Amino acid sequence: MRGGKLREVGVCNMAPGAIEQRARIASGGGLKGPASVQDRYNLLRQEAAAELLPCARRLGLAFLPFFPLASGMLGGRYRQGQPPPADSRFGRHLEPTHARRIIDRDAALVARLTAWAAEHGRGVAELAIAWLASQPGVGPVIAGATRPEQVQANASAAGWTLTADEVHHVAALARGPTVKTT
Repeated sequence: MRGGKLREVGVCNMAPGAIEQRARIASGGGLKGPASVQDRYNLLRQEAAAELLPCARRLGLAFLPFFPLASGMLGGRYRQGQPPPADSRFGRHLEPTHARRIIDRDAALVARLTAWAAEHGRGVAELAIAWLASQPGVGPVIAGATRPEQVQANASAAGWTLTADEVHHVAALARGPTVKTT
């Protein structure tokens, strides 16, 4: 860093305590700590919202979500009861039974999100990206694309800013109904 060859560093797949420790060590040594945190975060997998995203905000780090479209689940790639397309991430990297289990598990949530997005004149991929980008502390949302229409949908999400109430509503919609136990 001192030689000008490295401007900033980021961390990935790291627990909040470890990130805080690295930031303390860096500042104690007169170095610049991490500038960003990268971890899985999307509408279907919101675990990072509990501790990791608040840690990044507290430390002033950009949060870079990976798998913003949940490996294609939020891009309309998969259909319940059908095998994943051979050219999809699930088709290339998962055993078919495991892929179908994930698709079936998340199908109802994706359907709810798709309906909400359609009510707002948008697609579910646009919603997934806009939801992430509308949150304080979330840095660039980088979603992969293999076809021109995917690039267009990803880019059009940049023009959609959700209100704080919409961000909370959509997050709750994605988590599904609350089951009460007695």
